[in-house]
Amino acid sequence: MPNTGLFYLLEVAGDADSEDPHTLRRLRFVRAECLLCHTLLNASTAPALVNVAHGAAVLTCAHCGNRQAISGARFSDFARRLQRGLIPPREDALPAAAPGPAEVMPAAPQRHKPQLR
Repeated sequence: MPNTGLFYLLEVAGDADSEDPHTLRRLRFVRAECLLCHTLLNASTAPALVNVAHGAAVLTCAHCGNRQAISGARFSDFARRLQRGLIPPREDALPAAAPGPAEVMPAAPQRHKPQLR
C-alpha cells in the first residue's frame, strides 16, 4: 500500500536481496509525499532517508520534520504492486527528476489528497 500513514509512496528503488529477489535489502531512493505538509521528498541520503536493517528505513520530511520508520516488507510490497500495475502511478505528482541538488520540492496544490485514517 502506498499510504504509510505519514507518507504516500510514489517510487521506491533499492538493492534486491540475493536469496529473494522480490525483497529489498537496502533502499537507494524513495520518492514520497509528506501527508502533513504535502511536500514531495526525493530521498536518497540521510537525513531524508536512513536505511535500517532488512530493507527498513526512516523517512524524514525536511520541510516540516515529519518522520516515520517504515518496514522493509512495506517497501518491498509497494515495489511489487507497482511493477505488477496494481498501484496506478499518480498523474498529479511532480516528475522524479528534481531541479537542482535539493532533496525536497514543495508540491503544487492538488485536487485530491490521500486521506489520513
